[in-house]
Amino acid sequence: MSKRVGVDDFVMISVIGKGAYAKVVLAKHKATKQVCALKIIKKKKLLKGTKENLALLEKDILTRVKHPFMLRLLYCFQTEEKLFFVLEFCPGGELFNLISRLQTLSEEHAKFYAAQMLLALHHMHTHQVVYRDLKPENVLIAHDGYVKIADFGLCKRNFLTEEVFSVSGTPEYLAPENLERRPCSEAIDWWALGSIIYEMLVGEPPFMAPNREEIFSKIKKEEVRLPPTLSLECQDLLRRLLAKKPGARLGAKGVEEITGHPWFSKINWDKLLAKEYRAPYVPHLKSELDLSHFDDEFLKTNV
Repeated sequence: MSKRVGVDDFVMISVIGKGAYAKVVLAKHKATKQVCALKIIKKKKLLKGTKENLALLEKDILTRVKHPFMLRLLYCFQTEEKLFFVLEFCPGGELFNLISRLQTLSEEHAKFYAAQMLLALHHMHTHQVVYRDLKPENVLIAHDGYVKIADFGLCKRNFLTEEVFSVSGTPEYLAPENLERRPCSEAIDWWALGSIIYEMLVGEPPFMAPNREEIFSKIKKEEVRLPPTLSLECQDLLRRLLAKKPGARLGAKGVEEITGHPWFSKINWDKLLAKEYRAPYVPHLKSELDLSHFDDEFLKTNV
């Protein structure tokens, strides 16, 4: 965009998401009529919560690391009090909402999403970025039924192989080595991928308990329980992605271990990257401003 952009250039329509230090608003650019998602971050909250660098990190990654299955940053600007990220709008909402509505997905449906997440994560890894926050709430469904990974505030960039990461992220998706403060690598993303595949197929994460301590204990000590209804190939994939030792985890010797697994054997990776597959689910939209795929809790919030 050639001229400077400011908050007055947008019509704010509805809140569509909210986090610890930011909210996301559906907006329309007045001049171009482009519909977008405006992520609004209060600088005061960043300063209060030792998250000063997270916004800069997210901007850097969105600017530097681009992929068809990662959310695109269109541009950004700031005022004295707030930072604004103008992002592409994914009208299908969160994968979390789709799982909640359908309860479980078929293996083919889950495989379609998992393959895209796999490609996006690998692309980040080639740019020395570990994502660290893969969960259904951070996977958005675009208008064409393909998915986009969003929210890059917890990423770790330029990491060392033997680095000990801080314990950050959602409890149900944290890898054992992260919880035990052992050296971490890209393998923590492959653990999270296994967790999200399990959740798509079963309806809940693989290690569930009433509180964080019990969840952490199960992640560190219990083996994953796999329903016999899952195909043998799928059971093998999940068992190996959810291996406790990162060195034994599928993907530890390279992404080809995962892309070459029998569960993914029917995926043509070039065809998927070119978006030539017909999506198993395409969100039904009555208009470009249809918000029926978003949580009422957010929609009722005052813009």
